[in-house]
Amino acid sequence: MTCSMLQVTRPRRTPRPLPALAVALAFAGLAVPAVEARVMVIPHVLERSGRVTDTQFTFDTSIFADYVGGIGTVTGSGGATVDLYLYDDAGNPMSNNGSVVCAPCSYPLDSAVRKASISIDDLITNSGAFDTVVKTGFGILVIGGADPDNVAVQGFVVNSHTGPFDLSTAPMGPQPLGNRCDGASASGGAKAFVLPHILEKSGRVSDTQFTFDTSIFANYVGGIGTVIGTGGANVDLYLYDDEGHPALSGTGQDVCAPCSFQLNDFARKSSISIENLFDARGGMPTAEFQGFGVVVVGGADPDNVNLQGFVVNAHTGPFDVSVFGFEPVPLSSSSAVTVPPGGEALLGAMQVVPNPARAGAAMSFALARSMDVDLAIYDVNGRKVAAVWSGRKEAGAQTLTWNGRTDEGTLAPTGVYFARLTGEGVTMQNRVIALR
Repeated sequence: MTCSMLQVTRPRRTPRPLPALAVALAFAGLAVPAVEARVMVIPHVLERSGRVTDTQFTFDTSIFADYVGGIGTVTGSGGATVDLYLYDDAGNPMSNNGSVVCAPCSYPLDSAVRKASISIDDLITNSGAFDTVVKTGFGILVIGGADPDNVAVQGFVVNSHTGPFDLSTAPMGPQPLGNRCDGASASGGAKAFVLPHILEKSGRVSDTQFTFDTSIFANYVGGIGTVIGTGGANVDLYLYDDEGHPALSGTGQDVCAPCSFQLNDFARKSSISIENLFDARGGMPTAEFQGFGVVVVGGADPDNVNLQGFVVNAHTGPFDVSVFGFEPVPLSSSSAVTVPPGGEALLGAMQVVPNPARAGAAMSFALARSMDVDLAIYDVNGRKVAAVWSGRKEAGAQTLTWNGRTDEGTLAPTGVYFARLTGEGVTMQNRVIALR
């Protein structure tokens, strides 16, 4: 089965010579079949300043692209081009010291250059030293040229422990957009995926040794880079224990039935922490939770949503970890998929004004129904910085204000933070930049 390809717009570049067969067809007056570009997403880019060769507890992300046309038993010729676009978590072009990192970075592949080894660390440091200690985001790969089907891509996140040969490596994507080879059409129909095994141990990698944290990353890339699409999408997550019963918190509440996340032009990425979902319902019922999940992606533009999961095991601290990547498994199109209610509880995306903020910032959102909500500020490592609000809010437009201070009463230092609102089965977040 082949995957359908999304329509993309391509940046203008110097034309490549046509393959000999294409030239012959053109002179014969015959049409040369068009080759569509392939679009793939790197769901979660994680870089920490330093290199695994000489720095303990750092993270390096690399992508490998290979062109195999015409070697071994593979037919094909003409080569291909791999264009990489990098974005921060909010969907803005990733920048460093005021310079855009990749918009795009281009790698031509052909019979002379078979492989590209793309280091995200190198791309960032080309514009100088890291302007923040940790950079997170996502990427888009557009594979075009004469023979894009003969290009294979793979990514890895490497975490160094005590030295360059004491490492943990996690494979990640990139994942194809559009028809995910699940038999469903690329026309906006809802899609269902399964998270086969969820492992969560009480505690966080930021402050607990030997714990396990599971996170799911969902990206919406419609309308950015060269990807065509608009309207956003909804991601609904259901959690179950190993027996197939809805996962319950320590207070007996359903943890996710479902938990809904809206993705659109203003909310490009959701970082879904299983620990946070349990905490929002009263904590975990036991020291360890094992189960599985079902993800339903619906809305106007579900084909432009990408999913990826990671289980992180902490050793001595938050930067000394082992990471295990997993891709949600698509169900076949024969599985009946219904988009449940719940996602409509949030109307639109959270707005943050002013942003960047030198003092406080106001977070505006709208609820379709009355519910209990919590609003908190988190840093880029997932640590809670400040609790802004916990209580009942009525249906309609709402505004909550963060005074720019931590729970200890001190001004939060300059940096990137995330305002995260959680309610009754719904979550939304947006980035807040603090300037001092």
